Amino acid sequence: IANLQPLTTNLQLLTLSSPDLPQLRSGQLILARVNDSFDPYLRRAYFPHARTSTLDLLIADTDPLARKMRGDLLDLIAPIGNGFTLEASTRRLLLVGDEAHLAPLIALAHEATQKQIAITLLVQGIDGGRQTGPVPAEAARTGRADGGWRVLERLLPLDVEYQFASAVPADLLRWPDQVCAAGPPAMYAQLRERITQALLVIANNFVQVIASPPMACGFGACLSCAVETTRGVRLACV
Repeated sequence: IANLQPLTTNLQLLTLSSPDLPQLRSGQLILARVNDSFDPYLRRAYFPHARTSTLDLLIADTDPLARKMRGDLLDLIAPIGNGFTLEASTRRLLLVGDEAHLAPLIALAHEATQKQIAITLLVQGIDGGRQTGPVPAEAARTGRADGGWRVLERLLPLDVEYQFASAVPADLLRWPDQVCAAGPPAMYAQLRERITQALLVIANNFVQVIASPPMACGFGACLSCAVETTRGVRLACV
């Protein structure tokens, strides 16, 4: 652990450094053993929000890793999963997620910015209205805005537009060449319904989503990460 610093009132930024850090694509995750003992036995999954010469994780102050100290060693399995793939033709990218799944979308925003792609991020579930721009002073005093607005202001590329809404507006779905989403299954079901209502023609690979079921082994042997898809059962960890 190279650094651990407060980011908001309830979130911390954990930085990992090692000459053996794996190369991760946006949307891939790591499995970390959070204690030196085997209690809990299973590793915990984390989505890095940045990967340069270090690996940055966004963690809650109640997370077991928040009790670690600079210089502590972590046992990791990585990379896990497939991550997002930006299509070569993508010039406008819509990112959709909730407050609990911002990390892989922030990572993808940095990757897309380097490719000169215009990006809009829509975050669901923080409030019921649609808002853009800087956080209002009264919202900044609430815990949820502190975990939402300030995280985006600190970690997103400066030229990424971000919005907060209870659902994706139809007009916004007609703008992008590609949509990438991270969130719970209920959010994906709502997104699918919105897309089918807003668009007459849907291109192949127009939407990519992160599937993050429980992951035990990280190698596909235990089958705990099996996900039902229209193309049959797929393993989320491999």
